[in-house]
Amino acid sequence: DIYQLELERIFARAWNFMAHDSMIPNPGDFFMTFIGEDRVIVVRDNEGNPQVLVNSCRHRGNAVCRAEEGHASSFMCTYHGWTFDLQGKLVGVPGFKEVYHEELDRENWGLIKCPNVESYGGLIFANMDPDAVGLYEYLGAGGRFGMDMMADQGNMQIVGGVMKWTMNCNWKFPS
Repeated sequence: DIYQLELERIFARAWNFMAHDSMIPNPGDFFMTFIGEDRVIVVRDNEGNPQVLVNSCRHRGNAVCRAEEGHASSFMCTYHGWTFDLQGKLVGVPGFKEVYHEELDRENWGLIKCPNVESYGGLIFANMDPDAVGLYEYLGAGGRFGMDMMADQGNMQIVGGVMKWTMNCNWKFPS
């Protein structure tokens, strides 16, 4: 019960670290991660902005991306072949004319897009709460000071590749 409350009150409403800018340097570059238990795609769109998209087709819930990281021009649900652009918009529907009689409202069937995505010092954060305060305000003077000190060290390096660990414990303990 406590964990469910934490998912609702912490992960769904707080700013979550997603990736470093260097992990998705070019349009189409993506990295897979989580917000709480929701698997999300962090992708650089064609305008150069980072996007955070829930990795689930809204039609049948199938994953639209299976790789941990890489490069893509779009994402496709393998269930019916629906295709989504790098901003999560539904752009391709097989049988749109014959099956859906051109009546499917594509705007309502795009991927769930994180309403708040911001960067600070090259670090990309996301917040699923549409009413959340901005990242700058959320961090406050203390948070910004700490992040600025870390960035000013000048030796921050991002190691490529995906590394995973499974720890059988409460999410608050590993740190």
